[in-house]
Amino acid sequence: MLGAFKNRLLDRLAAAIAHRLGDRLVPSLDALADRLAAPVADRLWQQPAFRARLDEVDRALRDCAAAKPVDDAAQWADRLAPLLAQRLATTPVLFGGDWSRVDAGENVQLVNTLLNVSSGRISIGEQTFFGHNVSLITGTHDLASVMADRHDYPRDGRDIVIGKGVWIASNAIVLGPCTIGDNAVVAAGAVVTGGQLESGCLYAGVPAKRIRTLIGEDSADDR
Repeated sequence: MLGAFKNRLLDRLAAAIAHRLGDRLVPSLDALADRLAAPVADRLWQQPAFRARLDEVDRALRDCAAAKPVDDAAQWADRLAPLLAQRLATTPVLFGGDWSRVDAGENVQLVNTLLNVSSGRISIGEQTFFGHNVSLITGTHDLASVMADRHDYPRDGRDIVIGKGVWIASNAIVLGPCTIGDNAVVAAGAVVTGGQLESGCLYAGVPAKRIRTLIGEDSADDR
């Protein structure tokens, strides 16, 4: 029963994530679900939090297994998949290290931000918040290397430092090494390719460029 439940849950979870994403990536939800099913299943089993949650479900199912028919596994999976998909959509993802490489201040709202700490640390000031699908990436690879050597990456030196009260909007990408000043705004879909972003300014575009001053003495002149 438990094996059938897990398989059913992964299938339904892929479909639920596809439903939340809509048709932004491929023309149909069915096609997106087909593409997501295998990588989602593989990635989820690598997440300790997900495995722990399924273990809790396993224990609950064992407690009521004697009173529930096997067919209920599908019903449990159908009910839980959208809830887990919603939880994953608001859960940050850490890649390339552990949380000791992330320093976040009070009331930081990460949503489902990808935190890649492969090649550096990430520091986030208080009251900073993120839109959906933001990526903070310290990791990089040597362009001049080939084959297996290109898989290697530096372990340090590409820190991302984000100040206080910053807003990084949905689908923005920040590449280290980078410093973003207090109260800056990075527009949706912008790609910050490193360097230093001034405090209180709006940045947008690919690559991201300063658009205008939002806060400070020069803000009136830029409007």
